[in-house]
Amino acid sequence: MTNPVATPEHVYLRSSGVSLALALGDRLPRVLHWGADLGDLDDAALRALDQAGTQPLINGELDTRDQVSVLPEHSWGWMHTPGLVGHRRGLDHSTHWNPPVAFLSTTDDGTRLRVGTTDPIADLELTLTIEMLHSGLVRMRAEITSTGDGSGSGEPFAVDALSLLAPVPREATEILDFTGRWIRERTPQRHAFTVGTHLRESRRGKPGHDSAFLHVAGVPNFGFRRGEAWATHVAWSGNSRSIAERNNDGVALVGGGELLYPGEILLGHGERYESPWVYFSYGDGLDAVSARFHEYLRSRPRARQTPRPVTVNTWEAVYFDHDVKILKNLADAAADVGAERFVLDDGWFLGRRADDAGLGDWYVDPKIYPDGLESLA
Repeated sequence: MTNPVATPEHVYLRSSGVSLALALGDRLPRVLHWGADLGDLDDAALRALDQAGTQPLINGELDTRDQVSVLPEHSWGWMHTPGLVGHRRGLDHSTHWNPPVAFLSTTDDGTRLRVGTTDPIADLELTLTIEMLHSGLVRMRAEITSTGDGSGSGEPFAVDALSLLAPVPREATEILDFTGRWIRERTPQRHAFTVGTHLRESRRGKPGHDSAFLHVAGVPNFGFRRGEAWATHVAWSGNSRSIAERNNDGVALVGGGELLYPGEILLGHGERYESPWVYFSYGDGLDAVSARFHEYLRSRPRARQTPRPVTVNTWEAVYFDHDVKILKNLADAAADVGAERFVLDDGWFLGRRADDAGLGDWYVDPKIYPDGLESLA
């Protein structure tokens, strides 16, 4: 991790071959660059990078076009998916945040930028956290707090969505994500990154076989070993939304957040909602994208630092034909060749003698195990 460059208007972070340049000023953070390391940049270079990102004017559009922030707002002319979707019974649905206050700090994981602001009309407070981790991963989360009753309605603020998004360059013209079902998990699917919103939602209460897993935008024909790719992952164990969106100006974003059901989050005075972390990984090829996640996970305090136990599983040895004596012999034979863990697989449930009955009953079959599982354990 190189030393961050921070000015009142810009923050520049670098690590493991990745640069993240952010513009602050009187708005929520805007990503000027997220991708390959740009090397050392001073204040003048950051200002030039900011100016280079100015969007050209198009006939029939607004008089000025501002770059989109990590939490896009309609009040700044972004007429596509907003970062915060919420209201107080139809009021305060379009936020306009005050100039934010930013703090930069160093953590065990990397460098953290915290940005705080308020919307006095909607009576809301917002805290954004953006981190550059040692592995080159970027992660973001947002916290929204209701500080009053907004426009005098006396209603709680209903949070319908809180999504963090980062821009990808125009060269990213393909999308890769994943789907699947039982025994076909993580099935890749690719298509052109066209105008519109490609939305993947998980409504199973947890990531299922058909989870998007990663939402990747990349240059044409990007693969495992080469081809620039910008990926996002919603680090959440419940319902989630993963977004890849391109507007008719060519501006493209990836990101996401928790999928919230109607009325699930109602913020009364002083109550807050914090989004899950949304991770962003850049790499030249999918292997590099994945390696950043792997490095971060292995660096965590609870990550396993020893070899995984050698395991013997009963399934293909006996299938549904369970017999305590045979299984004990199997355990002894496995131990003799160095196995360290014994896994009792499918077939111990009540009446589970074939694959068309008994699955998920979670009762021990007394005909097979008259003394329960304790005798085998």
